Amino acid sequence: MNPCVVFDLEKVLWAGFDNLQKEDGDTRRVLLLAFKSGFQVWDVEDTENVHVIVSAHDGQAFFMQMLLNPINSGVLDDRFYKSRPLLAVCGDYSSKKISSDNPGSETVATPTNVYVYSLKSQSYVHTLKFRATIYSVRCCSRIVAVLQAAQVRMSYCVTFGFCDFSVLKLTMCNLKICICR
Repeated sequence: MNPCVVFDLEKVLWAGFDNLQKEDGDTRRVLLLAFKSGFQVWDVEDTENVHVIVSAHDGQAFFMQMLLNPINSGVLDDRFYKSRPLLAVCGDYSSKKISSDNPGSETVATPTNVYVYSLKSQSYVHTLKFRATIYSVRCCSRIVAVLQAAQVRMSYCVTFGFCDFSVLKLTMCNLKICICR
């Protein structure tokens, strides 16, 4: 099956550019596409050789972010060393009715899980589950920050275990300065 046509008739729900850190230290520019039925990652570094890196159609993706390799990656603490490079895919959803009084009320899907996807094995290697809607995911070489309405939950890049702290009511501008020092 040609991965270029898997989502041919499907609407792109989200798109973004990011950087993919490869094992050899090379960095490639990638295009991330989210669909109702999955996601795609395209290598767009070389305009003469644009190609699909991964095309997964196993559930709705809302948005994504490439995860940076952690500082000192390869040390014993990095549980995901052999799975890198990794992609955070915000998906799954909790369905919420907009209005139960109206006969034509619609159900709105919101992302509540962050799936950690290995581009190397082309499989999911970890899941971060949340009860509330996820609005954004950002990362640096030490921390993955998950923005929700009331808080920012943080997990370590090497284990994806949650940090002993979370940030309440902090702007994204301050968050970037806080976690990436």
